[in-house]
This record gives sequence, structure tokens and C-alpha cells, in this order.
Amino acid sequence: MYPIETIYELRVKGVLEARWSAWFAPLEIFSQADETLIAGPIRDQSELFGTLLKIRDMGLPLVSVTQARRPAFNSPFPQLTTERLLLREFNPGDAPVVLDILRRLEVNQWLETDPLESIEEAQVSIRARMGLFRDGMGLRWAITLREQPEQVIGSCGFFSVRRDTQTVECGYELHPAHWGKGIMSEALQAMINFSFDPHNPLPVHRMEALVAPGNIASIRVLEKLGFTREGTRSEFGFWKGCYQDVLLYALLGKN
Repeated sequence: MYPIETIYELRVKGVLEARWSAWFAPLEIFSQADETLIAGPIRDQSELFGTLLKIRDMGLPLVSVTQARRPAFNSPFPQLTTERLLLREFNPGDAPVVLDILRRLEVNQWLETDPLESIEEAQVSIRARMGLFRDGMGLRWAITLREQPEQVIGSCGFFSVRRDTQTVECGYELHPAHWGKGIMSEALQAMINFSFDPHNPLPVHRMEALVAPGNIASIRVLEKLGFTREGTRSEFGFWKGCYQDVLLYALLGKN
């Protein structure tokens, strides 16, 4: 049994960019479609009231406030190894490299977030990624080469999207210097193998991926790994200043 941790989930209308994570820290933010989930442990009613005031001051319509009891993992963060890669947990020392990757326009072209602009924003991003595992909401691995485990070259992972359905959404990015070498396919295959393994502390039955129609490289990776295209979600997201169509891909675990 995992120890039970009570956290709050606050849903608001509108999509919050990653830069707002510092405003709500230590709570994490997860934008989904036209709503944002603000989740994490809140100590008392005074702290809850303060968070609600922040939401009000930002002019965000509050959808719901719920208490959620989730498993808090008491196992170590799961490292994954492949022929060339080590997928490990992020640490605060990774901030300069994360900034270097996520400040690049060619990387952010297909991401919902804007390019990072400071080391502080990179630190917030790392805390959010580490918080997924801590709060039992998902996993985000730092991708490194086995001979250089201290040097992050990208990331991949997943987070829960619908409670009690064992459905997760995956995401990933890679430094352009390592594009075209099969590294992301190798990393995602390791992630998939772990995700559908019965020993995964966060059981997964269905893994989804949302990808922009123009992101041909990402589409090829997903199809190579066995994801099935299930359709187009018209104007499903809003980022880069306009509504965006996305393709829905999904992979089911074997029963």
C-alpha cells in the first residue's frame, strides 16, 4: 500500500502558460483543452483561500474545487536504460540545460508553452516535472546519453488526464542537436514498456498523444511506435495566439 496524501484540485476556465507556475508554487498547473488544473497539497483553509484569491485576481472563472486522495509513491524514481540512453529523474542542477532546450524557437514551434526566458522559469519547469511523481500524477524523465548521464538532452513522460480510467497523455521534446538519430523513438519505447508494465506504480491502460498536423517528425515517431490516429480535434487548443487543431493518437496496453 502507498501512503495516502490529500491534495486539492482547482479547475479554472482558460489555459495558463508555464510561466504562471511560480505564482501558484508549490501547487502545479496542468493545462488541458480550455481548462487548467491547479493541483497539490494545501495545508489549511487559509492557504486555500489565498489560492482562490489569486485565481480571482487573474480573472479566471472557477469551475470546481475538490479534495483528491491520491497514492503518494514511496518507491524511488524509476530510472530506465536503453542501448544508448539513461532516462533519469530531473534535479535542480539541470536548469541551465533545460533553459537552453526550451528557449529554442525550433523546439517550441510545436509546444503549447512559450519559449523560456530565464533560469528561474527553467527551475519552475523542473519543479513541476519532479512534482508529477511526488504527487502521484505522472512521470517525466530527463533523457540523457548513458556515457553522459549528467547532460540532459530532452525529456519524455506522461500525466493522468481522466481519473480512474488509467488514461494518460504523453509529451516529449529533444535538443535539435540530437534530432534525426532515433533517440526519441528509443526513449519513448522505454517509457511505453515501463508504462504498461504491471509493476508501474501508476497503472496505465491507454496512452494518448496530441500532435499538431504539421509536426511530421512527431507523427512519424508515434506511428512507428504503434500509436493509432483516432481523429482530429478541431481548434482543440489555444496557444501561440490562436486556436489550434490537433491530431489525437492513442496506444492501448495489452490486457
